[in-house]
Amino acid sequence: MVWGSLIEPGENRVSGEMQWDLGLVCNEEECQPFFAAIEEVLADARARDVRFPRDNKGLLLPFQPAMKKNEAGELEPLEGMVTLKLKRKRMVKRRGGSERIQNTPPRIYDSDGKLVQVAEIPRGSKGKAVYDLYAYNTAGSKGVAMGLQGFQIVELAERGESLPPIEGGWRAETELDQLLQAGA
Repeated sequence: MVWGSLIEPGENRVSGEMQWDLGLVCNEEECQPFFAAIEEVLADARARDVRFPRDNKGLLLPFQPAMKKNEAGELEPLEGMVTLKLKRKRMVKRRGGSERIQNTPPRIYDSDGKLVQVAEIPRGSKGKAVYDLYAYNTAGSKGVAMGLQGFQIVELAERGESLPPIEGGWRAETELDQLLQAGA
């Protein structure tokens, strides 16, 4: 997992809508099964809908080149790596109507496949995404999406609450001990 909001929905930077999301990074070879599944979904969409584009030009797809910040803080591509993008909207339209209803959060599973409740899943955690792959053709937007259904935790990363030490700097326990000793 590279980034994600699996417990509480975050704001989509483009639409402003709230959603749960997940970004997974894999090398191009590891991603081949995803690419093949995407092509199958596209072939099926083209067979069912004559209005669906015949090629991938202009389609929105659920992956992009993986990026990493360099020393200057600028994003640059990670050679041979891909980021898969999964999302689950907080508000969805009820089938056959225009009424919007609140969606349920993605399900979280432990490594044994049991549903669990966790307060957070920190960056760097490892796991398996549970998703639906589907094509869409809405006004002005066509493509394939990976609908986030859940996440199975393989390895839960520890939350990074500390920084590397600064030699000779103030240390809470040392200074506090001195203050307590002086006041005694």
